Amino acid sequence: MAPEAPLALRDLLWRGRVNSQLLSLFAGARPSRCADVGAGDGELGDWLEALLGSSLRIDGFDADPEQVQRARRHHRGRARRFEVADAFDLPVRDGTYALTGCRALLVHTSDPIRVMAEMRRVTSAGGVLLAIEAVLRPEVWAEQTPTLHPEVSTLRRVVHAALLEGARRTGVGCWDAADRLGALAAEAGWVDCVLG
Repeated sequence: MAPEAPLALRDLLWRGRVNSQLLSLFAGARPSRCADVGAGDGELGDWLEALLGSSLRIDGFDADPEQVQRARRHHRGRARRFEVADAFDLPVRDGTYALTGCRALLVHTSDPIRVMAEMRRVTSAGGVLLAIEAVLRPEVWAEQTPTLHPEVSTLRRVVHAALLEGARRTGVGCWDAADRLGALAAEAGWVDCVLG
């Protein structure tokens, strides 16, 4: 049976600052074990550890062996384990984690629903999925970077628009993952979604 879990969505963490919405999600709850899917260098785990305490055991999974090696070196001596694994097929039992998270992963996958379903599989009943994705629309970037020098801001918008158009044409990744997180989560079987 699929776990029923609340879902925190959107970019609740920005440049390493913990958002108050994220803090409220964990009010009174202290998960002991967490999965960081598409872990990269383990930054999401760092944020979660800062938020929930150093006793949190974090298992990071990434398909890139070089990223896994870098993360292992960086987090040596801490309650972290990093493993090379495909986000579509995590090497753990059903319901292993009270918290399963990803940061900037869904935008890079061709099948985010399948990834979110796999994350649901490894999350315990009543557990939490934390999906943090950047909004990749140029108009949002323009709103978030108004203080940049006008030439830099214009160049950034042009480059971003070109990358976005390339992703749309080639079908690589899910460029609109942040805008569709609620629908993607529902299709993957998550319920009780909390959008932030």
